[in-house]
Amino acid sequence: MKRKLIYLLAALAFTTTACGTQEMGDTAEKSEQSQPQILLSILNDAKERTSLKSVRSELTTSLASEAIVWDDECFALSLPANDDGSTGRINLPFQVNFFGTTYSSFFINNNGNVTFNSPMSTFTPFQIEARTPPIIAAFLADVDTRGGNSGLTTYSQRTVDFQGRPAFCISWIDVGYYSVRTDKKNTFQMLLVDRADTGSGNFDIVLNYSRILWETGDASGGRNGYGGTSAGAGFSAGNGDPSAFFQFPGSLVNGALLDTNPATGLVHHSRNSNILGRYIFNVRNGRPDITPPVSIATVTPPPNSDGEHNGPVNVAITATDDESGVLNVTYVLSGATTGSATVSGASVIVPTISNLGVTTVTYYARDVAGNVEAPRTLTINIVNPDVTPPVSTATVSPPPDANGEHQGPVDVAITATDAESGVASITYVLSGATTGGATVPGASATVPTISNLGVTTVTYYARDVAGNVEAPRTLTITITEPCVDVNLNDFNLFLTGDYTGGHDVVGKVAVGGNITMENFAVGTGLAESDIENVLVAGGNLNITHGAVYGNAYYGGSTTADGTVTFVRGALAQGTPVDFTARGTEVSDLSTFLGSLPATGTYTREVWGGMFLQGSSADVNVFDINASEFNGATLFNINAPAGSLAVVNIRGASANFGGHGQYFSGGIDQTGVLYNFVDATSITANGFGFWGTVLAPNAAVNFSNGSFDGGIYAHSFTGNGEGHINALRPHRVCRP
Repeated sequence: MKRKLIYLLAALAFTTTACGTQEMGDTAEKSEQSQPQILLSILNDAKERTSLKSVRSELTTSLASEAIVWDDECFALSLPANDDGSTGRINLPFQVNFFGTTYSSFFINNNGNVTFNSPMSTFTPFQIEARTPPIIAAFLADVDTRGGNSGLTTYSQRTVDFQGRPAFCISWIDVGYYSVRTDKKNTFQMLLVDRADTGSGNFDIVLNYSRILWETGDASGGRNGYGGTSAGAGFSAGNGDPSAFFQFPGSLVNGALLDTNPATGLVHHSRNSNILGRYIFNVRNGRPDITPPVSIATVTPPPNSDGEHNGPVNVAITATDDESGVLNVTYVLSGATTGSATVSGASVIVPTISNLGVTTVTYYARDVAGNVEAPRTLTINIVNPDVTPPVSTATVSPPPDANGEHQGPVDVAITATDAESGVASITYVLSGATTGGATVPGASATVPTISNLGVTTVTYYARDVAGNVEAPRTLTITITEPCVDVNLNDFNLFLTGDYTGGHDVVGKVAVGGNITMENFAVGTGLAESDIENVLVAGGNLNITHGAVYGNAYYGGSTTADGTVTFVRGALAQGTPVDFTARGTEVSDLSTFLGSLPATGTYTREVWGGMFLQGSSADVNVFDINASEFNGATLFNINAPAGSLAVVNIRGASANFGGHGQYFSGGIDQTGVLYNFVDATSITANGFGFWGTVLAPNAAVNFSNGSFDGGIYAHSFTGNGEGHINALRPHRVCRP
């Protein structure tokens, strides 16, 4: 209490004394006073500070920014509730060099500012300029703290700590506006921070904003805190130097500094701080860095006498700043070419501008202190008389065969020419069997090697420097398999569908669908150690009264009971065979073999004899229509031992029965493959196939006969027996 009394007595000693108290019922009509009202400050005791701390605690839950410094010392002293009042001269705890003048004291004005020469009661915001008397304004507006819910203007008695340095703190926490309005309240703060550690008189101006909800008092043309002459912020040395003042962007602009304006609202931005709402101005040697950097753009090549360009243009932007240095450079391209970037440092190279037409380059620099240069613009107008597109050609290596096909990987090289502005790039797109694409700068491009089987379409075109684009060209690359390995010896019977009525198959049986067998035996011709996948059903396994010489599997259900014996193996549920994959391989093999040209001869005698003659020791291909077997009495293949005879049989259906057959020249069943290229139905009765049957799409109806080799088909019905004379593996190459 004694300390408070001493302070009040000291305040009475100011040459300017307090005027009488204001009435709370002021209307919106008032005028600027030539003689400011000097108020005695209140020293807040511990109880009052505790109360303020409680208010601060409530505020922090709703503030738009966390910029405010909530040190108790910031609220040691208060101006009493007032409108347009000021303190007497307040001694600073350290000296500040403000634009060449050293100050050790100032006045705190209720209307959001401090002044150095005299107190100020001006309540209507004004333009801060070179001749404005020395001032630092955190929020220059008509603050009225007389409302019952309004906070007060408070300040520190001793220094507070700010980032390790002593500081003087002035706060306007939750303050209302004229006249006695508290429906909207603002919270902002000013700190002057001693930076004598960097030089005598050096200091920082720190302006903190946490909530700005009103901008104008009723006597400044405002209505409900908005409009009229809106608030401003900044500072001035008052010496007439055009470089010795600063005003925040958005000052005096309706709505610009409010929280509701994300573009220029004070709580949404910062300066020299990563805390939104905090603006730090470093005053060194009497001057804060408030001068933005200066940038220039260099255009290469320069425009012609008409201010136009006839080709691509490069733009280099460099910036300089003699005070805090350049932080970054920003550019924006609009018009014929678009794009933008902010690049750290003092220089940036804009991507080459080549599009015909007008491109506007807008650019500016920002310095380390946060000053932003006013945007500059540069117009690039590219007009080129070159309206002829380039011409490209494609070279294929190796060239295709007589059928226009390739039997191996293919390389494609694309080159383009343009006699005027030159070739800028080549684009190619691959579709079909091989996919991909690229745009390659320059007049040549090498397409990645094409090796996938099938048809690949290469679409390609060139673009010149002037922007002319060639009409797309196409090239078709067809790669066929030059050689295929024929391996049809894994099963005695392989079906992708069902097997019904089976009797005896001495080799292995794999069926993608259901198996129905009675009084049967499977696998009797296998070696004792060969027990895996002897009988496999992808669906249901319906078997009775029989024997399986190895392991059996079923994917669905089974009726196997005690009448079925599993010799050398066991029954289990599962599908160890990938019928989809194997079925595809079988189908692709049939298609490939069916595409081979005939290399052997075929003769049919009038009496029904069918004679096939092949001389190759490797592969002999024959082509026969299925109808040729109708009425046949004898079937003969004459080919060298060890060779493979591929008999391509064409037709949707085929019938076999009764005719004799024999092989000559050394060939036997292990070298004969009957390929039913497009058959969907095969009927055999009282007949024996010598060799292997490949009919991936056919339903086979086969009874009272046998097959010495293998059958690879869709389905099989009947009691035809299977004997092991597996087809020898053979490699077949397209001639």
